[in-house]
Amino acid sequence: MISLQWKIPIQPKACPRPRVTKFGTYYPKSYNDWVKKAEQLLRAALQKRGFNGLETPLYEYALAMDYTFVFQRPKYMYAKKFYRGRIHHDKRPDLDNCVKAVNDLFQKCNIIADDSLIAASTACKVYASCSEEPMIIVRTHFLQTSIGDPDAEFIN
Repeated sequence: MISLQWKIPIQPKACPRPRVTKFGTYYPKSYNDWVKKAEQLLRAALQKRGFNGLETPLYEYALAMDYTFVFQRPKYMYAKKFYRGRIHHDKRPDLDNCVKAVNDLFQKCNIIADDSLIAASTACKVYASCSEEPMIIVRTHFLQTSIGDPDAEFIN
């Protein structure tokens, strides 16, 4: 199984609902700004790995993705009574909206052809350790094309 890890040094952000008006549909400016910045960082990571200007998607078959969203630690959590390492994040934004934002970003950068290719995924949100910056870590894994033995007989 071929695996790649992507580390995007940016504060995670959830994908908001699109705004619908009589003039059209749009996303909030803050989200569009975040997408532009994250896209620049991801494209820089792609160039570093030798994937310059992807014409075709890197993944066109079933894959598994593991997401880790590392959020900025709130100031009150720097007190000595709190654990110094990563702490599970149980507040907003919702995890599924964070995953959606990253999936859209990966499609925009031509890493995956479509987010429907993701056959398996795991995700978690954490607060950064005291010495850590916010980031998004995504691990992508190719999945085998068949599961089990195709010649196996089924018992009814």
